[in-house]
Amino acid sequence: MKDDLKIEEFPAFITAVYGESVKPFPWQKRMLSEVLNPEKGWPGVVALPTAAGKTSCLDIAVFAMASLGESAPRRVFFTVDRRVIVDEAYQKAKKLATKLRDALKPTKEATDPPAILVKVAKKLQELAGEGALKKHTAPLKAYQLRGGVFRDNLWAEIPTQPLIVATTVDQ
Repeated sequence: MKDDLKIEEFPAFITAVYGESVKPFPWQKRMLSEVLNPEKGWPGVVALPTAAGKTSCLDIAVFAMASLGESAPRRVFFTVDRRVIVDEAYQKAKKLATKLRDALKPTKEATDPPAILVKVAKKLQELAGEGALKKHTAPLKAYQLRGGVFRDNLWAEIPTQPLIVATTVDQ
């Protein structure tokens, strides 16, 4: 199909979200390839050294969600045992969600969003389905569940809404 996302578009997606100087690591491209392979899928554990870019698994998950379409899970839970990392992951998820939302509703400052962002955003919005009141549904939403912050249960309202939940283990 002409509108299908291709794995080769992943670097352009990363650059569109984070800027020209940001390129995916080789391990990220390999992981995306495995996630999109029905015989492999997600690894049970992602064990990488500090500062290797584990939160970029969120980018992989969102791109894979848009690529897989109806067979994709709609929920991404980024679960770690450190509040500071949950906070960082949540900020990254919010940035990603905002970029995708803005790609569908360009502002005066950004009237011509990158085509790859529009493509991914539309595919994610399609996943939300008819029951999600499409005109009010963002392509992606981000939520934070951890101790010490207000617990918002809106993340559970629409099961088809693509979203990222950054959470601590105990939540």
